[in-house]
Amino acid sequence: DSMASMIGTCAHEIFEQLAQAGYPNWSNEKIDGQRLIWRCRLLQQGVKLQEVDAALDTVSQAVIAILNSDTGKWLLDATHRSAHNELAVSCFSSDAGMSVKRYVIDRSFIDKNNVRWIIDYKITAPDVADTEGEGLDAFIEQQKKLYSPQLLNYKNLLTQLDESSNELIADTKCALYFPLIDSLVELSDL
Repeated sequence: DSMASMIGTCAHEIFEQLAQAGYPNWSNEKIDGQRLIWRCRLLQQGVKLQEVDAALDTVSQAVIAILNSDTGKWLLDATHRSAHNELAVSCFSSDAGMSVKRYVIDRSFIDKNNVRWIIDYKITAPDVADTEGEGLDAFIEQQKKLYSPQLLNYKNLLTQLDESSNELIADTKCALYFPLIDSLVELSDL
């Protein structure tokens, strides 16, 4: 596994805990206390000892960012209807001889306007030099292109599930959330 995916896995696990607990107000002391656990988790996943401090810094930054963001708090809110974290869904795939495909959706819920949200967390950010203007826009466009097919799959699957369970849904929206730049990017053309 790449460093980025190991960092992502660790951060996703923490976001799941926060969402399940209704993001209790984690103080800086609480985060400092958790860092040792996160460090062990990163090492368990295979992050090399000489790289673990940098990986841990990224995870900590992502957690602090999501907890300090109004958008982040809204995403993690445990009071949303039909809220799920790391939701595993399976479907038959017509290619490869009717194999079963399994997907894991980072976060999904129905907001107070009956909009089903499907959120994919991305623990990535453009290079520091690129965070202004064109660099940031190009980064976001690239990420949208990269993940749109995956989110469209999620949308189709959850739409079927919602219809079969008679969930009252006004609309289904897909978005990428980048805690490191506190940006919720809606994929409006899916």
